[in-house]
Amino acid sequence: MIKLIADVADESILNLKQSNDKKLVGIMKLYHEYFYIFQMVEPGMLFSVSHRMVQLSFERGLSEISPLAFAQFGVTALCMGNACGGYRMGSLALKLARNLGVPGLVSSIIAIVQPCVAWVSEPFRNIADSHQLGHTLGKQCGDESSSNLNNSWLELTNFLTGQDLTTISSEMHSIMREHRKNHTWCTYCIAFTYYL
Repeated sequence: MIKLIADVADESILNLKQSNDKKLVGIMKLYHEYFYIFQMVEPGMLFSVSHRMVQLSFERGLSEISPLAFAQFGVTALCMGNACGGYRMGSLALKLARNLGVPGLVSSIIAIVQPCVAWVSEPFRNIADSHQLGHTLGKQCGDESSSNLNNSWLELTNFLTGQDLTTISSEMHSIMREHRKNHTWCTYCIAFTYYL
């Protein structure tokens, strides 16, 4: 699939037919959930799951979940050593979300693409700005999980860009309070705050 996609122009992918098939959407959502489960219990399955999601998008049309499929496929492509292909898939995921009119996914896609594949060709400052946008969009769409995740990545990226450690420490503690209040769990936030 990676070689197949490499031969397909971005415009062709962006112009794939759209599908309103509810069964397809349900299957894609299930695969999306599998992707997150397998991250914890069976990382070797990540390529298969994201590959199948992208394959379904090509065969049956783009669904509202397809942008997440391309984002996840980009991460797995990068992990398999195809950094440029991973970045391309991540960029396409964001464009697809805008083209399909699913602004609620943009925050989630930013939380996947920016920390995992964008560093391949974007400066950390741009990545931090994208996380700020993802945080704001998540809040506006009611996606607190992606909003908080983007906010956490924002502070971590700010740390990497050399921002004042006192400010970052204060922000990370604020983020942790927000996670506790919302009963969400953020492992890297806990670890990062611990070291601050």
